[in-house]
Amino acid sequence: MTTITRPLAFALVLVGAVPVQAQLNDEPLGEVCAPTFEAAPLRVLRQLSLDVRGRIPSVEENLRMLEAADPRAELEAMREEMFASPEFNRTVMEYHRLLLWSSFDQSLVNLGTGERQLTRNRTTGLWFVNNRKARYRGNNRYICDDVPHTAFDEAGRPLPMRQPEDPGCTSGGRGGVCDIDGYVMVAPYWDPENPIKVCAFDANVVLTQPGEAGAACTFSSREATCGCGPDLQFCVPAAFSDDAGRAYYQRLQAGFTQEPLRLIERVVSEGRSYLDIFRTPETYVNGATAHYYRYNSEPNLYQVRTTSQVGYDDRVPDAELDGIEALDESWHRVERDGVHAGVLTTAAYLVRFASDRARANRFYTAFYCDPFVPQSDGIPAEEAEPAANLRERTGCADCHQELEPAAAHWGRWRNGGSVGYFDDAAMTFDAEPRAECRCGGERGSDDPEDTQGRRCNSLCEAYFVTPASSQGEELETYWGQPLAAAWLEDEDVPNVELGPVALVDTSMEVGRVAECAVRNLAEHLFHRPMDAGDLEWLAEQAAAFDGDGDASNTDGVFDWKALFERLVGDERYLGSR
Repeated sequence: MTTITRPLAFALVLVGAVPVQAQLNDEPLGEVCAPTFEAAPLRVLRQLSLDVRGRIPSVEENLRMLEAADPRAELEAMREEMFASPEFNRTVMEYHRLLLWSSFDQSLVNLGTGERQLTRNRTTGLWFVNNRKARYRGNNRYICDDVPHTAFDEAGRPLPMRQPEDPGCTSGGRGGVCDIDGYVMVAPYWDPENPIKVCAFDANVVLTQPGEAGAACTFSSREATCGCGPDLQFCVPAAFSDDAGRAYYQRLQAGFTQEPLRLIERVVSEGRSYLDIFRTPETYVNGATAHYYRYNSEPNLYQVRTTSQVGYDDRVPDAELDGIEALDESWHRVERDGVHAGVLTTAAYLVRFASDRARANRFYTAFYCDPFVPQSDGIPAEEAEPAANLRERTGCADCHQELEPAAAHWGRWRNGGSVGYFDDAAMTFDAEPRAECRCGGERGSDDPEDTQGRRCNSLCEAYFVTPASSQGEELETYWGQPLAAAWLEDEDVPNVELGPVALVDTSMEVGRVAECAVRNLAEHLFHRPMDAGDLEWLAEQAAAFDGDGDASNTDGVFDWKALFERLVGDERYLGSR
């Protein structure tokens, strides 16, 4: 159960003075303190304003109430104004931020920007991609010369200006020869009014590689001839760079944090079905996240330590992002494709909950009101030889029988604090193992003919069953298959292809979401858990939330704003402080 509460200070202010004798006699506070509108109209106004707008009423609003000929009619008019205000929209976002635990405060290296982070040398002011120095200059320790670069080929690619013989250059694997460049002045997309000095090889704007094939330079290109591109579009300023870079980095993080909240706020403010927060293909981007989706995640390749690359997709088509500039602080509705839908497949949710089980657990807790918790009598002692399958292991089976098929809905999404979706070419869930992931045996051989003995690439180690991730019966049964496929039963496999949207596609599931939404909001507004005496009332509210008296109807109204309005107009709400 997720109960969102206000700080204790609010409760102390709003409850008011409780008669001492009532406290000594343990009389129910609700009967002693429950305000009536006639006795305390300003108190009711204050309570309503705090819950709907997140602030106390203004002096002018208090005077309106005191001077009104009909205070009840005046309160009703003011309540309508509150629900129509931008402040209510912020309340919607804050409420759901706490419900989703939405945050995005970790390094963006997890989103694949580690290969393309520009760092600023504080002494020279030169910007460079730190972990590509060996590729660009044949030297892991060298940046570039603090002089303008002057050598370019016919296409505009930078050429070395000097190649000094230096034993320290052997780290680049070029026989002791360093390729040394200077800098070029670039107006970066995150601060175009203030050009910066960028090492020439890092700032390369040519978007094709040399040779007849002319392969495209992209965000994930590992060729030394590919740089950050025009305006440094493929690169991200490090969080500790200069003020402008740091501000942009923070806007990018804030954009990811707010993406699911903006989606929910729009669904609520437009009076759409609350179920749209799980089903709609739309999402919301600001300039920083639009730039990321277009330039810093395409072509969405998961680099492995072999010559192969495996595609993944964030499912935000480039055409949806046309015309959105990197510094645009407004929000834009864009459409995703495939199985990406709703808040459960946004970057903030996928990164905040870094495993499929964590994603399923948060959904069950926040939207089914059904957390996975130990039995009331505790977890039994571990067996001498516990079952490898958690769905059969004593003490685990009660939760994992339901948790494992629920987690399978995220089986194709990257985990470990990263974002991306693996298609059939990258990951299959049939009975056949991926050949290159039948690897990692005891010998760790480099012989390509030695299947189970050869070393694993990073894709296999992260997402497939190998000796690095599994052992015993699990390794024997699933070696070379996706980790997400381990111990799934035949009827669970379709969940992988349907995605998390399938968690709200039956009448029973919709009913659970509707009842939980009512319970969560009621407990938030009434500041107490619902108990057995509230069950009939909760059922009535869930039916009203549906809009036609049947909370299991998958096509119901589910107007969350209307639900909020009903609850703050309920007599239980008046007696909640």
